Amino acid sequence: MRLDVESLRVFHQTIHAGGVNSAAKRLHLSQSAVSHKLKRLEQKVGEKLFTRDGHDYLLTQSGRQLMTYAERMVALHDEAVSSLNGSSLEGNIRLGSTENIALDGLTNLLSSFRQQNPLLGLRITVAQSLVLQKMLTAGEVDLALLQIPIDEVKSTDLFLWQDDLIWVGAKDVDYSNLDPLPLISFGNDCFHLPILRKALASKGKSHFVQLECGSHEGVFRSVRDGFGVTVINRRAKPDYLKQLDSGEFGELGSIAYVARRRTLGASEVMSSLETCIQQMEA
Repeated sequence: MRLDVESLRVFHQTIHAGGVNSAAKRLHLSQSAVSHKLKRLEQKVGEKLFTRDGHDYLLTQSGRQLMTYAERMVALHDEAVSSLNGSSLEGNIRLGSTENIALDGLTNLLSSFRQQNPLLGLRITVAQSLVLQKMLTAGEVDLALLQIPIDEVKSTDLFLWQDDLIWVGAKDVDYSNLDPLPLISFGNDCFHLPILRKALASKGKSHFVQLECGSHEGVFRSVRDGFGVTVINRRAKPDYLKQLDSGEFGELGSIAYVARRRTLGASEVMSSLETCIQQMEA
């Protein structure tokens, strides 16, 4: 069992702030990111850590036991970070990231990274994976956090984690007899479009794009309201959407999350940033 400090910080803040919403605001994370980290922490521990009683979060016996360590570990971590604030790293890094990675704890980590390295300039661009790949080629970003097919991972990529692609739709809509199938897309540069079209073709299903939106929140709400179906990463699925049967719409497979550099070679600044990014929890 390995417990990372940021998950313990989320656990600590959720209890002391009085809930997921308050913890998310304090930690500058999305509510889904906080909920995901709490779920993953309980899975790692193998025990229920708290229960809900109305608006109150009540610690279980295991939760109380872990909380005593969480408080000390987070405090010790922050003390160590504070003592290292005299970092001599200098330079400028242009970082590109997809929206779901940026919202899933990255900004919180990078905030700490900047505090530890006050002489380092860091500029972040949030865009879709295909756009970020073009920016890498054009030299517009130095490091990009991408989603790519598993078979396109390079030996020079920093592998972060793997996830499954899934079909999702509104909970109260039956899509089985819809022909053509209405799709919600992230736009022309949507990483999922070629994959989902290939999957639908394997099932002989026709389709049309009903709505395009570059925002995850916009896409999720459109699907929730019954505008159509879409493909997302399993870890990004909100509770208000239902997973659809891949046997009906086609198998989608898995994707990899990687950090890819524009240029290779030794770089203390880049290596330090990659080490920071690796702290993100799969």
